[in-house]
Amino acid sequence: MRKMLGTQDYVTIAREWSSKSIEQLADELGVSQNTIRKAAQKLREKDPSKCAKAKRRTRDDIAEEAIRILNGQAA
Repeated sequence: MRKMLGTQDYVTIAREWSSKSIEQLADELGVSQNTIRKAAQKLREKDPSKCAKAKRRTRDDIAEEAIRILNGQAA
């Protein structure tokens, strides 16, 4: 039988979205990564401030971060 996410599971996803990976949340809640993605999508539809999508890093972003590290600055 497939596990269905309940209200408390959605609360957990919203609270831990920025601190845990999708894989970690899926393991913790005992569901697939796709289930976590779909739950996050529904939370975003209801409240765009929840489970914000991560900004994709460009090559420029990565290069700038590497230069900061090489120059001894905090990333």
